[in-house]
Amino acid sequence: DGELYCIDARFYGNVSRFINHHCEPNLVPVRVFMSHQDLRFPRIAFFSTRLIEAGEQLGFDYGERFWDIKGKLFSCRCGSPKCRHSSAALAQRQAGAQAAQEDGLPDTSSSPADPL
Repeated sequence: DGELYCIDARFYGNVSRFINHHCEPNLVPVRVFMSHQDLRFPRIAFFSTRLIEAGEQLGFDYGERFWDIKGKLFSCRCGSPKCRHSSAALAQRQAGAQAAQEDGLPDTSSSPADPL
């Protein structure tokens, strides 16, 4: 819907500040309304997308826009075999973009990865 939200838990927050990014998330964030229906002030609730084992780290996908900005400063360390933002995945995308430029093909390195 084009709306952006930023949750900054440096000075104030709850246990959700310990939920990290994961390329294969077990949580999904959902905007919810508790005591009002004012669309400008949603709360964020996290719902599981699958069974979560005891001791398993909780994570959700921060999204491409996050990585477009923050990916210049650090890389993902989720450990997933399908990790899209690790230093290895970034190097692979850059190598593919460079090879495409050398072949005269358009640069599609910023396109989302094929989910298959």
